[in-house]
Amino acid sequence: PQLGVVLIGIEEADLRAFPESAELRPHLLCTGFLSHDVTLGVLKKLDLFVRPTYFDGDANSVREAIALGIRVVASATDYRPTEAVTFPIGDAAACADAVRKALCLPVPSLLPRPSNSNSLATIEELYRRVYAALPIEALHASTMSVKMTVTSAFQQKG
Repeated sequence: PQLGVVLIGIEEADLRAFPESAELRPHLLCTGFLSHDVTLGVLKKLDLFVRPTYFDGDANSVREAIALGIRVVASATDYRPTEAVTFPIGDAAACADAVRKALCLPVPSLLPRPSNSNSLATIEELYRRVYAALPIEALHASTMSVKMTVTSAFQQKG
């Protein structure tokens, strides 16, 4: 009943072109342009992030919201992560249904971060092997598998 919507990138004056939004305006916060770090701060406070675009690729905002543990609803454009609840492009009723569905989902936990316990050792081993012109097809690191071909440029020592 007290639904609030933050419209990032939209100015209050932009809403005047939509008289039907008048009764919703007390529940809308138009931020205008925000810097990326401020936008991430706003995202952290949301229960749900909605990206209802007509054209989109792999949107960073969708991935950032998911990484922050926020439920996401997005139009079914070219690519969406499986964590996002999608709806057909331009279908407002389906968007509303997707919002209801997403709000009923449990709040996701933050995505697990890769352990950095081996990352420094892995990078050091990678550089050592490249410098020594050794094969690097399989580094013994738990967090990553590296497959690459060492070119003659890398095989030359300093």
